[in-house]
Parts: sequence; structure tokens; C-alpha cells
Amino acid sequence: MENLDLEIYKIKDYLKYPYFEQILSFVLSQHKNNKIIFIQNLEIAQKSSFQKLLVSIIREQLLPFISTPLILKPNTINTFQFKSSSLESSDIIKDQVVVANVISFKVKEIFGFQFFTFEHPVVCRTRSNSNEIVFKEINNCLELIELLRENDSFSEIDRFKEEIVNSFCNMALISTLAQDNLNEIKQTSLKNNLCTLSEYSDFKSKKESSFDKFLFYDQLHIIGHNIHPCCKLRSGFNCEEVVQYAYELNQQIPIRFIGLHKSVGRYSMIDENDNPSDYFQRLFPSDVVGDAIQLYCKDNQLNINDYLICPMHPFQTTNTLPNQFKEELDNRVLIIFPESIQVPSYSTASIRNVIPVIDYNTCAPHIKFSLPIQLTSALRLITKRCILMGTSISKVLTKISSLEGSPFNERVIFLQELGGIYHSNNEEQRYQNFSMIWKENSNKYLRTPNDQPISSCSLFNTSPIPRQQVNHSILSEILYQYIDNKCIGMIIENGVNEWFKRYTTLLLEPFIILFTKQGEPVLLMLKDWSGCNVMKERLLKHQESQLNKGDGIPLSLIEEIPPQRKLGNLGYYKTFAHSVLQNHIGQIIIQICKEFTMIDETNLWDITYQVMRSQLLKLKSSTAALYNQVIEDERYLFSETSVKCTSLTAMRLITNYHLGSENVDLKSKLLVVATKDAPSIYIRTMFGDNLKEVAEITISDIMPII
Repeated sequence: MENLDLEIYKIKDYLKYPYFEQILSFVLSQHKNNKIIFIQNLEIAQKSSFQKLLVSIIREQLLPFISTPLILKPNTINTFQFKSSSLESSDIIKDQVVVANVISFKVKEIFGFQFFTFEHPVVCRTRSNSNEIVFKEINNCLELIELLRENDSFSEIDRFKEEIVNSFCNMALISTLAQDNLNEIKQTSLKNNLCTLSEYSDFKSKKESSFDKFLFYDQLHIIGHNIHPCCKLRSGFNCEEVVQYAYELNQQIPIRFIGLHKSVGRYSMIDENDNPSDYFQRLFPSDVVGDAIQLYCKDNQLNINDYLICPMHPFQTTNTLPNQFKEELDNRVLIIFPESIQVPSYSTASIRNVIPVIDYNTCAPHIKFSLPIQLTSALRLITKRCILMGTSISKVLTKISSLEGSPFNERVIFLQELGGIYHSNNEEQRYQNFSMIWKENSNKYLRTPNDQPISSCSLFNTSPIPRQQVNHSILSEILYQYIDNKCIGMIIENGVNEWFKRYTTLLLEPFIILFTKQGEPVLLMLKDWSGCNVMKERLLKHQESQLNKGDGIPLSLIEEIPPQRKLGNLGYYKTFAHSVLQNHIGQIIIQICKEFTMIDETNLWDITYQVMRSQLLKLKSSTAALYNQVIEDERYLFSETSVKCTSLTAMRLITNYHLGSENVDLKSKLLVVATKDAPSIYIRTMFGDNLKEVAEITISDIMPII
């Protein structure tokens, strides 16, 4: 392909995948000068995916390993035996175990929750069709995935290969195209003597009133999900659409508008006296949207009062709706307004979430659309239940914030889901394409011009502004900033530990938007309530205990929460363990230990343990009504030999698990959410004074994070 030596760049194996050919053709035709950079980024992306995939295979025990649990040993070659699908179970006996397959590699470091780093080569010993022992070095993701055929539970191996190729191709393409923006940040910083991203964002916001700090940090989230092997999967978009809707490239996308007939359109809003049509007419400039829509309706003999007028993602108006809802368009149950009627917006790191660009309104609500696009393991559609849950939980949380008062409501903000629209047809999945949710903008709660709202997913990305000629993660940059400003004269190790204690104290209600001031965690924002599950029993107990005082959560708000899948208590702790301990705090700890090698990981877990203990003790002593609940929490979190979580890659590999999932986002919530039942595995984590067994790890999106 145009003097590109595929053998040299080791990408010939990918040519049989149409999406790879599409991406490569796009680069060679549209960005020819960047082709070498693209190939280099492709190799980096493939290695990153390989690392995540191998870690998943070991942690989640995705192969039929003979001896479990798997015990990892640092700084040495680790060898793991697994059964071959060609062997009868009777063949695997003590004196014949040599015939089993083997995968081996050098483990470097081991972290809590059995995350680890390793070195190549990764070698697999298998038997050939002629029964000969074959040693093969595993060099890429496709070869690694091929091993998973040994697990009879997985039947989507070929599909999974397509997904991982899609993912690392997108990673390479986006990394290549995003470089100009990163270079601009670096050059502007050098020119103006700006040493950190917070200084850069303050500088930009002073120069440009429309500069959105939250969006700025979101757009720096280029590496994707830091656990999932398919971290940049965008299946359903073609190459041009991946570029068109890439939030990482700092480009506007148009919000389009539709009319959904009120005979089928349904909605839920926090303000029960409001409706979507009136809300969006107030939100968007009348000369851009309202007047144009009224004129279109008049010209086409449509009664505007018969429709819910609502925004829509441009992918839906140009692809999904015209192709899947021709009858509704013909019957005028659905109206797609002309492309000339649009409002500019920017995508955030969740891709389907957009921020409208409205003059003189930097707090316009974020709008979350349904998209029939597979990201990581799930189609990103929104169900009716998600919409009803979002508005009802927002009301409950607002009441909780009011009841708690100061200092709680000064440190923790619940971003409300203001409303949502859905189709009355709750049976066919395709009607979920009409769903959308709009929610509060974090800018509404900025307190000073220097506040930095940072999505948790962005913390693990590399800052384009070097410190002493070395590029660090955004998390590391924040830590250095905190140490430089708050810990003058303190050794780095003590400064890191102090920051981490502040962070975990603020954080232990999961999935955050972090606000920092001089690197110090000062405010926690929690969002995305549409997929959560709630312990209604505890809310009802609270309501009963406060009945005579008149200051509890009203029964009407509790009853408004829609029916949900019944969970045992362990289900709630399962989600807390994977979302807060493994997926967030655990990843923060790993990143700190990688960049601050003097830090003892066990000490950071002990800080986490002590913070949790301290907060539970305060709750236990605050009121008799909470005592038994806290005792129950302590038993599940500290006394049991294991806590329960779930497994992402195994969950994906079970046929069609990812399709039509109601709770597709697996977000973290204050009320400890629940996830779908999923495959399980035992792993180890460092917690408290000793290593503790943790069972059944569920990996969820840190996208805000999902």
C-alpha cells in the first residue's frame, strides 16, 4: 500500500479485517504526511491492548486453568497450565499433566486486586494436530485471543477479534490526529510560562469566556478505559464517523432536532409542571431553533402542539431514524427537522454526551443521547427505566443533601438529571433510539475562577506539559502541584500520602468529578443516576425513623423510584468493591506507585481502610437508627473472607451478553449500585494490614465517569 512496508511494521495480519483496511486507506489518503506516526501509534495501541487483555485473562481466569486460584510471583517467570479442548478430562492426571497447554511470561510487579505488569516474550506451549509439542511466542492481540477458544463458554471469539482491532485502530488514529491539539497546549504553555494544565486552563478561561474547563480535561482522555482491552471500541461508526464524533479532537458537532408525536412520546422531568418542548425552547435561542421550527411546522401543515420537540444526536437523524423508522416518518409520527435547524455542541468523554454551545450560557445542561454504537461491551442505548430512575433518584439525593446540611453539602454535589424523553414502545429495543437525558452542568457549581473540574478518567492520561522535561500523568501533575504548594519542605513520600488521604476521604462515594485547587481535592461531584439500584429498605427505615420529626425523605419520593431487580445485600457491596475499591481507588494507587516508586502500595491501602473505618464509626455513633446498618456494612466490607465483584472481559465473551443490556453503563453511584449478574473469579487485593481475598471482580467503566 503506497510504499508502506507491511512486513516491517508487523501489521500484515490485520489486513483481513475490513475496518483496519478502511482506517489505513483513510490515513494514506487524508493524512498521508502522518502515516509513519500513525503506524507508530498503532504499535503503541496494540501493545496497550495486549497488556490489558493478558492481565484480564489471568485475573479473570478466562482460560481453563488446571490449578486455581492463580498465584502470581513478582520478578520471575510465571507459568500457568490450562486444559486443551482437544483433551479429555481423564488425560489430565498427575503424571501426564505435561500434555496440558502452558502460557508463561515474566511478571514484574504485582498490585492490589491482582493487577500486574509483565515483560515479553509471552510464550505458549500447545499440542499440534499431529500431537507434537509446539512452542509459540504470542506477539499480538489476535494470537492471544485465539487461545480463548480453549474455553467452551466463549463463542464470540472471531467477533471479539474484530472488536479489539476496531479499538486499537481507533486509538492509533485518534492519537495521531489529536497530536496537533496537544502540541498547541504545550507551545502555548512554553510561550506563556505555564507549568501545569491548571495554569493553562486558567489562562485560557481568562482569555476566552466560553472556555469550558470540564470539556478541556475530558478531551485529554485519549488512552480510553484503563482496564478494558477494547478501550476505544466504537463499533457502528465507520472511520469517517469515528473522526467526526471524536471528542478528543476538539471539534463541534451539530445538535439536530426532531418532533415525536405526543401519542407515542413520553417524558419524565424533575419539575412536574414543565415539559420538554417548553424547556428546550427556553434553553435554545428562539431565532435559531424556536422560530425556525414553528415556521417549518406551519409550512408543512403540522400542529406543533401535537409534538414533543427535542434535540437529537446527528448520527441518529442521518442514519438510524431514516433507516429504521420509515413508517413513522411517512405517518408523521416522527418529524426530522431540516439540517439548517441546529445548535453547535461538543462531545464529552462518553461520546454520546454533548455540551450545547449557547452564547452567554456556560452552564447549559449536558445532553445524553441513545446511540446504537458499541463502546467497550455494550450498546449505548437508554431504557425507559434509566430515565425514570434518573429523575426520581435526583429528587431523593437533593433531599438527602438538604437533610445532611453543612459541611456535607459543601463538599459533595449531586448533579441532577433534570429530565428525559423516551418512546412509549417499551418492547422493541429499536425504540430506545429516541431516548435522551439532560442533566446539570458541573460549571454551575464552580466556586472560584481557579477551580479545576476533572473527570476521574482523565487523571490517567499524560499531561502535554512536561515537568523538568519529563511528561507525567495528569494525576502525577496534580500531586506535584499539591506538594509544591501545600507541603513545602515535606519529603515527597509524605506529601503523596497526605494528598491520598484527603482524596480518599473526599472520594469514598464513587464516580466523581474531581475539583482541585492548587492540586488539593476540595469538592466531589457525583453524577449519572439512571442505571443505579437502591436499597429501598434503608430509605424506608430512614423515613419511618424521621416520621414524627417531619424532616425525613418523603414517602412519595421513595415510592416514585421505579421497580428494580431484587438484589441480596451482597450485590450492593459487590458494586462498591468493583467501582470504588478496584476500579477507582485501586487504579489511582497503581498509577501513584508507578510514578512515585518510593511509595508503598500497602500503606495507601491502609489509608483507604482507615478512612472507611473512621467514616463508618462516625455513622455508627451518630444515631441509634443507623447502628445496625453500619454493623452490617462493616461485616460485609471487613469481616467476610471475601467481597463480591464481577468480570468484564468474560462478561463480553458470553454470547450476546452485551446486546440489549438494560444497565449498559455500569456507573458508580453514591447509593451503591448493582450490575447485571456476570461471571465471577477470585482474586487478591491489598487491604488493611493483610492481603485479603476478594471474590468475583466486576470491572465497570471509569468513564465518568462511565
